Amino acid sequence: MGEGLLNNDSVSINTGTGGYIIKNIDKLPEVLTNNLIYNCSSVPNKYILEIDLLACSSILNWFIENFYGDLNSNFDKVNNDLKSCYDQNINVTSLPYPKGKSVNINDTRIRGAFTNIGLSTTKQDMLYGLMTSLFVEINDGIDILRAYGPISSVVIGGGLTNSKIMDQMQADAYNLKIHKSPVTESTAIGALISVLVNQGVYSSCEEAYSQVVHGKSDCYVPNIHNVELFKELNSRKQELYYVLKDTQAGYYKVDNKQNYYNSEKGDGVKDYHKITV
Repeated sequence: MGEGLLNNDSVSINTGTGGYIIKNIDKLPEVLTNNLIYNCSSVPNKYILEIDLLACSSILNWFIENFYGDLNSNFDKVNNDLKSCYDQNINVTSLPYPKGKSVNINDTRIRGAFTNIGLSTTKQDMLYGLMTSLFVEINDGIDILRAYGPISSVVIGGGLTNSKIMDQMQADAYNLKIHKSPVTESTAIGALISVLVNQGVYSSCEEAYSQVVHGKSDCYVPNIHNVELFKELNSRKQELYYVLKDTQAGYYKVDNKQNYYNSEKGDGVKDYHKITV
């Protein structure tokens, strides 16, 4: 509510430590699946569908700490490096799953990966490939939500939205016009809107939002050329996941003998849920 997610044809994407994709609906589906989280919406008489990503901004934090050094002083460098790769066909393919894959498949044992690394590969290529893989993974979640109604725009919030180049990359990955929320404390703003409407100060959430939320909402439209590049990167990401799925190359070892569990073949150790780091 605080981000302006008041109707059914928009989605809210919060790119914090984890990622959260939310859509409003008027009634719950007749069949509830394991791919979604179901809850009551802050907007009266609506429900929300939610998809969570296990890792989001934490992926960028990990990359900066290991490849750039001091986290706090290198965001400008990171943004410039992303800009240097933007609108190019980067050959690096990445899996954004340091904590497992949660969109569409609950696979908590798969881990991140980089492929097609050559002597000419740079950390800029790896950074761009990693962040692109994250955003197209979010778009896979948006595609799931499309089955429950049309989506015409996206409202974005969270730590990654402080980067304008990443905001543009999100628009390209989703192939949708996106709006950056003009407020940072959207949770508190949403609570205020709810109180004002329920106390009768304003007649609707839309009216309360227009009176409470002020400031410019930055908008980003898709770059069609980059949309096509992102589709190709997503195809490579999907193929890489299924190649590594259920293999020792894709998982942490699960016991001292380094056995692993293959769900398709039905073999493996009894305690395959125990992950040894």
